[in-house]
Amino acid sequence: MEQDHRTLLALPPLDAAAAAPQSFWLALTARLDALGVDEDALRQFDFLGPDLGDVLRLPLQQWKARQQGTLAALCVAFLRLQEPLTWSELQQVFGGVLATALRDLGLALPAEPLPVGQQQFHFALRMGALNGMRILGDRALFHPDAVMGPSAATSRIFHAAATDTMPWGPDASLLDLGCGGGALALALWPHAAVRLGADISQRAIRMAAMNRMLNAGLSNEPSPVFAQGNLFAPVAGRRFRRIVCQPPFLPDTGSGSTFSAGGPWGDAITMDILRQLHNHLEPEGRAVLCVEWAASSDHHDGAPLWRSRVRQATAGQPLLGLHCELFRTSAEDYCTLLAPYLHPLGQPAYGNFLRRMLHHYQQQGIEWIDLVVHFFQPALDCPPVQAVRQVPLSALDHVTAQYADRGFQAMRLANAPDPALLAANLLAPAGFRVVALHPHPPPNVTVEFAPESLLAGGHLPLEAVAVLEAASGISGQEVLSMLPGSREENLNLIRQMLLQGLLFAE
Repeated sequence: MEQDHRTLLALPPLDAAAAAPQSFWLALTARLDALGVDEDALRQFDFLGPDLGDVLRLPLQQWKARQQGTLAALCVAFLRLQEPLTWSELQQVFGGVLATALRDLGLALPAEPLPVGQQQFHFALRMGALNGMRILGDRALFHPDAVMGPSAATSRIFHAAATDTMPWGPDASLLDLGCGGGALALALWPHAAVRLGADISQRAIRMAAMNRMLNAGLSNEPSPVFAQGNLFAPVAGRRFRRIVCQPPFLPDTGSGSTFSAGGPWGDAITMDILRQLHNHLEPEGRAVLCVEWAASSDHHDGAPLWRSRVRQATAGQPLLGLHCELFRTSAEDYCTLLAPYLHPLGQPAYGNFLRRMLHHYQQQGIEWIDLVVHFFQPALDCPPVQAVRQVPLSALDHVTAQYADRGFQAMRLANAPDPALLAANLLAPAGFRVVALHPHPPPNVTVEFAPESLLAGGHLPLEAVAVLEAASGISGQEVLSMLPGSREENLNLIRQMLLQGLLFAE
């Protein structure tokens, strides 16, 4: 019988570390600062072996760190790359007092099986970084109670939330929903005076509290508060200027994972969040979610399933939504890349676990996964509108909120009751750039080049070409006069192009 993967590697207890005095965390921070182990140092080995998955290239990263031979490289190997250190090396890197504290607090654990010669120790957790903050998370992500550290999705949410031009305000509040180790609540400290994190996992709240102490000296802002509870329960009745969230989005194959599983199709928790979202946003608030949606060609005439699911969950809520599609992955590739994180690679049961994932996806009819960054904000002065934009590969890891700023502006202008407002504010003098095309039928075409490079390609309707030929500096009235049809017909045409994602104001 296959061994249950949840018993293959137990998570280290956090009781002692969570109860450690602030002096320990300050000493650890001071030592890391002295060694130069900052965000860049922690990530210096991340991009070795780019054609390999993170788990498969780990031995290469460990070897490279050993080859450097510096105390800083050994420290990164220990804290981030799961490389065991001898007791002598541990003392050299951290000093005798701090090395002993790491061992006594259960953060430096004896490696098993015991090697020949001197005992080795490995770091019980894994250290990542985000916006200068050092963030701890679990190594064993395949354990159902694991707490995930900063990931590529975390970075996307951070950039999407931290780069907008919509002012947060001096008393702005932030909710990190499903906060895990609290990475976003900590990293967004320059933007929000009040930061809260909520998570259903007691282990996540403990990890977040440890990260708060680890980073206590890195900002003068009030520290975030973390509370245990399901979704919005810990903040019932409260509204926020910003809400950030990476909900559990994996189709659940029976792992029972708290941080990753979201029902048979992976979207159950996301749907619950979207149904409650408007009740927790301030009038000038905005929410940013990063979700991986399961999809099937059997649904909605080939249109991505997530679009109808979002419309269903937000029905009746006065929300504007801008959805940035990043990429699509086949179910087979997705399972193959994901399985090492949910099951220890190399264990005899790994192959069976991967087959179980693939079988579940096949039984559910899941053919691919769509990665989408969602922006939502209250529709104050226009009807609720949902718009879709494809993001070019060059911007994949840095989906900035400027996409949302331009998109929401376009939605409001397209629905402006006064046609003159549309012409005056949108067409002059900023001009147009085509940023995304959504022809029917698919495939979609994404464009990030100057208008001149598009005209010969024949991708645009004549009406859009006429708009693009009107260079920056030409007034809205002049642009309208260049288009075919009456003034009202031209304004309606521009409205449609805006709502379809064809045109955004620069």
